[in-house]
Amino acid sequence: MQPHVFVVMPFGVKEAQSATAATDSEPAKPAINISFDEVYDLLIKPALSKAGCAAFRADKEPGAGDIRTDMYFELVTAEVILADISVLNPNVFYELGVRHGVAPRGVLMIHGGWTKRPFDVAPDRTFDYDGRLFVPKQEERNERWQKQVDAEVERLALVLRRALEVDEETIGSPVYKELVGLAPVDWTNIQTARAKYFGGVFAEWKARVEVAKQNGWPGDSQAANAPDNTYFQINSMLEQIYLFESLGFRPEAVGGVKKVLEQRRNILEKRIGGLKKSDPRFRKVVVFSGHMIDKPGRSEERFPPRKENAVRERIAKQLDVWTIGAGDLAICGGARGGDILFAELCADRGAEVWLLLPLPENQLMEESVRLPDSDWEPRFFTLRDQARVKVFMQSERLKSPPKGASVFSRNNLWMINTARVEANDPRNLYALLVWDGKPTGDGPGGTSDFVLRVKQLGGRLAPLINPTKL
Repeated sequence: MQPHVFVVMPFGVKEAQSATAATDSEPAKPAINISFDEVYDLLIKPALSKAGCAAFRADKEPGAGDIRTDMYFELVTAEVILADISVLNPNVFYELGVRHGVAPRGVLMIHGGWTKRPFDVAPDRTFDYDGRLFVPKQEERNERWQKQVDAEVERLALVLRRALEVDEETIGSPVYKELVGLAPVDWTNIQTARAKYFGGVFAEWKARVEVAKQNGWPGDSQAANAPDNTYFQINSMLEQIYLFESLGFRPEAVGGVKKVLEQRRNILEKRIGGLKKSDPRFRKVVVFSGHMIDKPGRSEERFPPRKENAVRERIAKQLDVWTIGAGDLAICGGARGGDILFAELCADRGAEVWLLLPLPENQLMEESVRLPDSDWEPRFFTLRDQARVKVFMQSERLKSPPKGASVFSRNNLWMINTARVEANDPRNLYALLVWDGKPTGDGPGGTSDFVLRVKQLGGRLAPLINPTKL
């Protein structure tokens, strides 16, 4: 996916140097007029292409939109602005000022060398190009001239590529550099035709993804076209990756692609502010994974029944540290032991509890809840029937798992993705585990993987509660 570069420069033929009268020591010099359309077509556009960018100017965009309105939209939302400040063109400096005021990064400036740079931008990073190449008339342009132009394209491409590589590490706007703490503008509520188009397409795409998730058919999400905007495209691709993961699909290449996309989104958000996140429904989201109470006669203990009270106390203490209560969301499965203990304690504190069940209720009772001479089954139903508790079935929400996939591992992925979406911000995401620390049989969706994913998301992970050590 190529960086989107909006080129701000003079249009048509402009006077680059004024004529000078003859003096006693110097002959008269005619004015130098430059076709900036040629500068764009022969130098800037091919250099940006070689630098791995997609370049465009407002006057080159097809469509019947208002060019002035579209220009403002691009100044605010484009990944990078490239401004040619070779001549004192009022439109160029006006547009450059708009960009400097709305985004801290993503501005590159170039200069053809015909005049001095204005004082206000003289200290800022500017890259020179050889403007003399565009002075010769058409009849004077020969093979040697073309080779010089080609060489200048290569040189400028290398300069711009290197500048883009370090752009996210610096603050390019003098406004944001001097006014420390100034926040980029929120452009999500722009009401222009183009903004509404992008927003509408992305909303439709998101709706299709959600339907695909509900139906358990990830291929359905691909029926929608992601909007032709770099930031929206990155978010669309990430949402699709998250969808596949939540449904239990984990192609080997996905992890690397996801990491690259998330890094690219972070760079964009530093440059242009990015999409404003919607207000979360919950203050904090805490997700739980842990062992069931051991069946009688288990050869190697993981969570023996005698440790129930000790584990309950440790869970309660951690929830107190995090001040989990009304306005918060707790997410877990519904198995005996860790799940039910965690859910009971969160519900008692006034939090909303979501039980994401890996199996239909009757199967869950048989495989993960009932124990001889125990009260786990009635406790599950008492918990389920509370007003603050909601139950979601994997078989209903995600449909059948992929062939060979474990519904329990898939459930952990489902819980993590649900928590990620509801938290809306890693600072609001918390995770708690009751686990003996042994990765036996672990893999994607297992407990070790659960821990890794929470850390990658930036959530807060509580100290491990190991029943065998209590």
